[in-house]
Amino acid sequence: MERWDLLVQLSARAPANAICELIDSFLATIARQTASIAQAIEARNHAALRAAAHALRGSSLNVGASP
Repeated sequence: MERWDLLVQLSARAPANAICELIDSFLATIARQTASIAQAIEARNHAALRAAAHALRGSSLNVGASP
């Protein structure tokens, strides 16, 4: 089962706005993570870039937002 499908099933048992809150939280998180990526690129900090990209990928996978 795909993560998004699982989240949808779980939301059926959760408060009505649970998915909206999850998505809002995800969007706030990715805003911080993309800022970290931009800072790492500007500083030419490969380790920080790798860590920020890994965190963004993990956050995306958690909500089923992956290719």
